[in-house]
Amino acid sequence: VMLTPVLGPLGTASLVLLLLVFMLLQREDLRNRFIRLIGQGRISATTRAMDDAGYRVSRYLVMQLVVNVTYGIPVAIGLYFIGVPNAILWGTLAAVLRFIPYVGPWVAAAFPILLSLTVSPDWTAPLLTLSLFVVLELLSNNVMEPWLYGSSTGVTPIALIVAALFWTWLWGPVGLVLATPLTVCLVVMGRHIPRLAFFAVALSDDEPLTPAEDFYQRIHRTGEHDGMEMVDTYLKTNPPGALFDSVLIPVITAAERDLRLGVLEQEQLEFIHTGLGEILDDLELRVIQPEGSDSTGTPTVCCVPAKAIRDELAGSMLAQLLEQSGVSATNASSRMTTGELVGWVMETDATVVCISVISPSTITHARYVSSKLRAAIPDLKIIVGLWGTTGKTT
Repeated sequence: VMLTPVLGPLGTASLVLLLLVFMLLQREDLRNRFIRLIGQGRISATTRAMDDAGYRVSRYLVMQLVVNVTYGIPVAIGLYFIGVPNAILWGTLAAVLRFIPYVGPWVAAAFPILLSLTVSPDWTAPLLTLSLFVVLELLSNNVMEPWLYGSSTGVTPIALIVAALFWTWLWGPVGLVLATPLTVCLVVMGRHIPRLAFFAVALSDDEPLTPAEDFYQRIHRTGEHDGMEMVDTYLKTNPPGALFDSVLIPVITAAERDLRLGVLEQEQLEFIHTGLGEILDDLELRVIQPEGSDSTGTPTVCCVPAKAIRDELAGSMLAQLLEQSGVSATNASSRMTTGELVGWVMETDATVVCISVISPSTITHARYVSSKLRAAIPDLKIIVGLWGTTGKTT
C-alpha cells in the first residue's frame, strides 16, 4: 500500500518512455502516416508544418539546456561558498530538474535547503541558500529566458500554463516535462493545416484579430466609443495612410456588409458612423501641414461623396492625407443634394474633384454625380476613388 503512490507515476513514466522509444524507432513510418492522415491534398503544407515544428522544438530544447546549465553552474558555485556539502551534485540536479516546468526548480532547491538546515548551527546558511535560489530564479526567468528564447516557441504564457495542467493530468510528471514541446507542435500544425487552425488561434502568440477586426469590435460596443485609444497605438508604428487603408476603410465596409446581411441594425450602423466621424475629427485637428503650404486659400481638391455618409467618411480621410502632403483639400457633406454639390464645387473654384465610393455605393452613383459636375463645369478634372474595392467594378 505504501508503494502505491510511487508505483503509479513510475508506471506512467515507464509507459511514456517505452512509447517514446518505439516512436523514435518508427519515426519515418509515423511521419508518413501522419502526412497521409492530416495532409490529404496538402502534402507540401503538412511537410513544412512538421519541419517548422521540429525546428521550434529543437530550438526550445537547446535554449532550455543553455538556460539550465547557466542556472546549475551558479547554484553549484554558490552552494560551495555557502558551505553546503556536495555542491556540484546539487548544481547538476538543479540543471536537470529545471527541465520540469514550474515545480522542477523548487524541488531541486528543497534538497540543499534542507541539508543546510541540518549542517548549519544557525539560520545563516539556510537563508543564504534560499536567497541564492530566489535570485537565480528571478535572473533566469526575467533575463536569460526572454533573451535566449525570444519567439522560439510561439505559444502564449497562459497557453503554456493550461497545457502544463492538461498534460500533467493526462501523463503525470512526464506530461509536465513534455507539455511545452507537445503544445508547440499543436500550434505549428494549426498554422499550416486549416482543419487544425483552432489550435493556432487558441494557443499561439499571434494576434487573434487583425487591426481592422479589433477596431470593429471596439467601435461596435454600446456606450462610449473607445476606438481612439487603439488608433493612437496604431499610429505609433504606422502612417495615417495605413490606418485609413487597413483599418478604417475595412471597418466601414464590414459594417455595411453586416447591415445587408441583417446582423446589424440601422441604429448600430449610425452609431459606428458617428464614432468614426468623431475619430476623423480628432485626427483632423492633428494634421501638420508642410511648411509653405496655404490651407486658407482656395482648395485645390474637393472630395465629394457618391451617395451616403460612408462615402463622406472616405472623402474626409483623403482630404486629411492631401493636407498632410501640402495639397489644399476640402470634403463635402453627404447631406447635400446633387445640385447643392455642384453649386458647392463651383463656389470653391477647385481644379480637381474626387468622388469617393465605398460599397454598397457603386460606380453608377459616381457616374451620375460626375455627369452633373461635367455638365456644369466642363474643364473640371474628375477622379473616382473606389475605396475598399478588391474585385472588378463595372
